[in-house]
Amino acid sequence: MKTRINLITLVLSIAFFLVPIHALASRSPARRIGVVTQDSKKVREELYATFKKGMDGDANARKASNDAGKEYLQKFPDEADPRAKEIKEWMAAYAADMQGIEVLVNVYKAKKYADAFQVGKQVLGTDPDNIKILTALGYAGMPAASTGDNTLTSDAITYAKKAIELIESGKKPVDWKPFATRDETLGWLNYSLGVMVLRSSPGDSIGYLIKAAQLEGAPKRDPVVYYYLAVLYGQEFEKQRSAFKNSYEGKPETPESKIALEKVGSVVDLIIDAYARAISYTDASPLLKQTYQQQEVDWMKKLSELYKSRHNGSDAGLKEMISGIQSKPLPGQQSSLVPIAMP
Repeated sequence: MKTRINLITLVLSIAFFLVPIHALASRSPARRIGVVTQDSKKVREELYATFKKGMDGDANARKASNDAGKEYLQKFPDEADPRAKEIKEWMAAYAADMQGIEVLVNVYKAKKYADAFQVGKQVLGTDPDNIKILTALGYAGMPAASTGDNTLTSDAITYAKKAIELIESGKKPVDWKPFATRDETLGWLNYSLGVMVLRSSPGDSIGYLIKAAQLEGAPKRDPVVYYYLAVLYGQEFEKQRSAFKNSYEGKPETPESKIALEKVGSVVDLIIDAYARAISYTDASPLLKQTYQQQEVDWMKKLSELYKSRHNGSDAGLKEMISGIQSKPLPGQQSSLVPIAMP
């Protein structure tokens, strides 16, 4: 009988140790009624301290805070805990920041414009006045279009215009990076708009490009801005010249014909100014000089022909005009310039 009792005791003992440890833990009074043990309290304090430490630090520190916050919420899911509320709010802002960074990287570094728009739209869904995201997506329309991808152009135009509106109303981001200043940011946005509407609305394109060239920053020193202006003015010249020939060629000179001829000449002067600036800014930078070496030859040829046409066949003073063109104000947009189709 005694032997049987011992056997039963042994079996019960073995059965006890076969119960999974996690099951035993779940049955403990502290776990069952939510009592904070000394060990769990220590873990909670350590996680919260780690979370607080990196909140305002660099990228690695902020990631550590996010990881600690995530672990804190998983281990201590107490809705009444004020710390939990604080962590959730910070993590939501952190997630939005990470989305914003992803957009900026995709635009300025990875050049994944479609991906940037996909994530960017999500950010703007909760933060519609995010100037950094609006600027990035508005700017992205220009390089995307240059690769032949016009699927983003419509949205990019909308974002660029809104970014300009917000900035000109006095709003600004935490910083202007990757651009240097407010004016340079506006310059790039106007430059992007000018390129994106180049074919659909040349008259508007001229206005945007002129604005980009008037603002201090990299776009003002970009020869391509002035090349585009020369092309657009060249279209207007052809239009005005054709109208003059149809109305006045072969007929006696009249006050009206003189005004029409002066109008044609004024457009030629705009083309001359644009090509002179393109060449001047190219010559000002060794890198640009190398980049646009072949284009500059063509620009100079056209400039010389146009200049001679306005100076009795002479190019006297042309070099001096080019060297001093940057100190002269940029001619404003002409009211006569209307949208015409690109060739």
